[in-house]
Formats: sequence, structure tokens, C-alpha cells
Amino acid sequence: MAGFYLAFRRSFHKGRTCRLLLIVFLFFSFNMPVLGYVWHGFHDQYGIPNRFAFLYIFALLAMAYEGYCVLVRGKRKVSLWIYLSVILCGILIGITMKTSTMKLEMKTVYATVAAIAVYKENAAGNVSSVTYSVQKLSGKTWKTVATGLSGAAKNNYVVTTGLAAGTYRVVANAASGEILYFINANQKASDSYGTSKKKAKEIKRKKSKKQVFLSNESTSKTHWYKIKVKKTGMTYIDITGLGNRSKISVTVTGAARLKNKTISKGFRIYGKAKKGTYYIKIKKGSKGTSGYQVKYTK
Repeated sequence: MAGFYLAFRRSFHKGRTCRLLLIVFLFFSFNMPVLGYVWHGFHDQYGIPNRFAFLYIFALLAMAYEGYCVLVRGKRKVSLWIYLSVILCGILIGITMKTSTMKLEMKTVYATVAAIAVYKENAAGNVSSVTYSVQKLSGKTWKTVATGLSGAAKNNYVVTTGLAAGTYRVVANAASGEILYFINANQKASDSYGTSKKKAKEIKRKKSKKQVFLSNESTSKTHWYKIKVKKTGMTYIDITGLGNRSKISVTVTGAARLKNKTISKGFRIYGKAKKGTYYIKIKKGSKGTSGYQVKYTK
């Protein structure tokens, strides 16, 4: 876990650098008599050598805890960094074998390598699938409001669903013996929208609106917005999804026909727009929930 903490780039901060320098210094102190002499108050070591080893252990435990926290939080694509941490452990073993003044028993080396391999397999995990449903408390009973939510990945499942205000619980259908960690993250998506073209809500320049289609709403459900172009020029309207299940269809009408292209997590409506009012119609694209953000970028 300590190696994973060092290898995983998102755990970078100033404290990690300080801990790494301390670990390296202590590591070489075990095998260099001069540094050992300094650690022992400028006295020769008698009886039990390397009496400062407890500092090395405590530093490793602190880093291992940080690595475990990163893993539990469900960071995506962590498997690569786990493999890099294993490589780092192999390098440390090689350095130990080269710098040690004592002859190492190979069975000890083999046991260490085997332990690292077992750790890697358990940390990286296997690809599996978990199915979720969301239930809402109605009176004294729980009613299912979203089903068929699923995700398949190593160590993390990212599932999103749009919910109205209320009390909910998540029901998970997992394989026997599988351990699940739940982390809840809420994102407000309740900006006003129009139910028809005449009632379209205006989006000011460089402003945005967030909304969501609930799972119990019909696929014919539509939201209406409008922008007002004050003078002819290039106009950009960005529509991005909120979550991994967002499927919507968008139609923009006005004085000029605009183009569209794919951008990160959505697409952009753009082109040379003439002065006037443009209407944005957003329709639910599939069953389930679909959250989105529409922004009048320029």
C-alpha cells in the first residue's frame, strides 16, 4: 500500500515528498555504516543494530494508510499504479540484495515476492458486475424508483441517478463475498426550465442551467430554454451530461442553422448566429435518468 501511495499521481502533495525522502534516507541508513553511526548518536552499534528501524516502520504504516484511503475512495484506473508500486517494490528488493553486507537467504526473497504478488491480485481486484436499485421512503414503506443501475470496473462502480427531494436507500445485488464501499456525492440539478416553447427559460450569456430527467418520467418529456443573440457573430452552446447514464437529444432553432461537434462529456452547438432569439429543446433520450448542463458559452 505504501508503494501504491507513492506511485499514484493523484496522491501527490508536499507531504508525500517529505515522507519519500525520509524513507529513502532510513533505507540507506540500514546498509551504510556511516549513517548508522550518525543515527546512534555517533557511537558504534553494539548488541542490537539499527535501533532506529521503528521510525521506518511508522513511516511505512502512515503511507500505507494513505494508499488504502485512495483505494477505498474508488479512484478510477488505479490498477496501473498498483502495478507500478509492485515494480517499485522489486527495485527496492534489488537494491537491498546489492547493498547488503550480509548474505541473504533466497527463500526470504522468494517469500517477499510471493507476498507482493498476493497483494497485487487482491488490491487490483477482478472485474465483476454489481446491480443496484434505488428505493424511496413513502410513508412507512420503501418503493423502488430506479432499477437496472449497474457498473463494471476494477475496484470502483460509478452509478448516477436523478432523484427528487426525499429519503432514499440503495439496494445492491453483489456476488457472494464481495466487499462494497459506498460513497455518496450529490450534485444539484434543479434550475428552472420551460415546459413548452412559449414558456422557455432564458439563459444569459456565459451562464448555464442544470436539470435532470427522472427515471419515472416519460421519454417524451422535454425541457425548453432560449438564448438571445444581440448581434450577429459566432455563438457557442455547450450541452454536457451529468453522470455516466446521460442520454438526451437536443434541437436548436432560430434565425440561423448551427452546427454541432463532440466535446468532453457532450457536444457543442456552434456557428455564426444572426441577431435574434434561439430556442433549445432538450428531450429525454432513454429510460432511466439523464442529467445535463446547458451553457450559453459565447
